Amino acid sequence: MRSTKPLRCTAFEELMLAQDSPQYPCVIVYRLHLRGRIVHSRFEEAVAQMIERHPLFRSRLRTRFGRSTWDIQPTPECQVEWVSSQVDSTWIEDSYMDVRKEIGLRISVQERGDGAVLVVQVHHAIVDGLGIFNAIHDLWLFYDALSRGVAPSLPTVDAEALPTRNRFSLTWRKLLEIIPRQMIGVAGVRQFVTRRPEPLVPHSLFWGERTSPLPVEVLTHRFESEVSDSLRSSAKKQKLNLNDLLAASIFTGCAQFRAARSEQSDADWLRMMVPVSMRSTKADQQQTACNIVSSVFLDRTPGQIRDRDYLVDSIHQEMELIKTNRLALMFNFSLWVRKLVLFRNRPPQPPSKCQASMVFTNLGKVYARSPLRDAEQRIVSGGLVIENVEAVAPLTPYMCAAFTAIQYAKQLSLSLRYDPRVINRDAAESLLEGIVTDVFVQAGYDSPTSTTAAVATGAV
Repeated sequence: MRSTKPLRCTAFEELMLAQDSPQYPCVIVYRLHLRGRIVHSRFEEAVAQMIERHPLFRSRLRTRFGRSTWDIQPTPECQVEWVSSQVDSTWIEDSYMDVRKEIGLRISVQERGDGAVLVVQVHHAIVDGLGIFNAIHDLWLFYDALSRGVAPSLPTVDAEALPTRNRFSLTWRKLLEIIPRQMIGVAGVRQFVTRRPEPLVPHSLFWGERTSPLPVEVLTHRFESEVSDSLRSSAKKQKLNLNDLLAASIFTGCAQFRAARSEQSDADWLRMMVPVSMRSTKADQQQTACNIVSSVFLDRTPGQIRDRDYLVDSIHQEMELIKTNRLALMFNFSLWVRKLVLFRNRPPQPPSKCQASMVFTNLGKVYARSPLRDAEQRIVSGGLVIENVEAVAPLTPYMCAAFTAIQYAKQLSLSLRYDPRVINRDAAESLLEGIVTDVFVQAGYDSPTSTTAAVATGAV
């Protein structure tokens, strides 16, 4: 897509921009652990080719007459930052990026003796989780091709289709067919508006110019392959999805965390925000990196969470109802209706209450069909082996924890991003350990072993 014609922002992109602020950057962050020597010039060329292939990675925000558009730059602007630093739980000291002044993509490589750590930051107004994962895979395809001196073999994409990215492949006929089913979600909308979810830890908002930035602090637990297999087997026997069990464990761990701090009553609502991919057709799959996503919300009280059978079954039934009736469209429709009222030329404003207690996203089996996989299902590109993959979502006001599940190289991992201004490291470790312990219980283990129960720092 070489044209520099402005591209109108979608309602979802407007929401991401409205939620963005220096105190709460709306930025997705990825970290990949690499083994092997990375060739600087070759990697930088692969990055340039990836950005050329995905136009929103080289765009800036423009606002005129109350309308926001993406101004696509004709050439890539991203410069790879090469740094030497110790790998720990702090991925980034400050991830805020002003997409009015710069493109919404940053890439840094932390080199060390036996490999490197690649950190990719991307503004959520540009792309969703699956979109950036696909783009990073293109990066490795480019790097491998450059290493071997051959033309890259890439999946088909259609950059000219970007203007249709917010239509979710809906024709007028399909829209009329699903409208009656959308009425099922009206009760959920009413509950969303009337209920007041509680943050995991009561705290005051961080707002104002003198507020300290929000570092990207992450803890990750990687389950051994036999534990992952047992969890999937348990879900299958109960006719559930892996996502149902993980969501139940996160609810359980968060409720126990709040109860241990004496910050919970049975009348409290905990709200889990769950992103839902809306890529349902071949045309959606062929879009370049962008947002084709919605969100649904699960509300539970401590009493409902303590009832394990009810908790798991209710999560499964609610998610199946949402899937069957495509109720995730309700969220996007509400954004479209409110767009003119809320998102026109308004600077970021602090919310008056908590909108969600936590976010949980499951990115599934990443790179499971990649031609670059080795016998261990790891990506191997130009002599580089991608050992581990991690990703975390943005944090928003009053939401101080975000959970991400990824299945890569036959291993399931669960990452916790926490707000260190609210939750200290010891507390974050306790929170994640409680969730991991519950996952082991759901997988059929009495308790985790001392080896597998340890909370990882993120270092390999």
